[in-house]
Amino acid sequence: MRIRPQCADVLIAVALTGASAVLGKESGSQGWDPLDAWGYLLVALAGLPLAFRVRAPLAVLLWTHLVFAVYVAGGYRPVVVTFGPMLSLYTVASLCALRTAVACGALMTGAKLYGGSVSIGPRSGGGFAVTLTLPTSAGAVQGEEDASG
Repeated sequence: MRIRPQCADVLIAVALTGASAVLGKESGSQGWDPLDAWGYLLVALAGLPLAFRVRAPLAVLLWTHLVFAVYVAGGYRPVVVTFGPMLSLYTVASLCALRTAVACGALMTGAKLYGGSVSIGPRSGGGFAVTLTLPTSAGAVQGEEDASG
């Protein structure tokens, strides 16, 4: 039995949204405020659109980054909603032109730097290292696609 790609994307979106909700629930034990109803709504808005990532990769990437910015501005733990932006960046890098992928990697870097600058709570040095490698990662994914195709 083979799962259709759209069904797989729906399952991925639901699973990542669920994982984000669990991370959000555990935020209190990490020194952050636990999620409230608005926070859970933002988690859903950041994760569920991933179901359409292959059909509309740029729209999903822009949407997940917008929701990330609103979520972080609300004072929530940034790592909770990073699945959507990261998977949408991977999707853009694998489906779009290199120039587009690198620009989207730069957008994600900016969003992550914004998240780090406005977040109030425990910070991780590893997050900064990831932020600096994102545009390169987008270009590397694109390069792998070009080499295999």
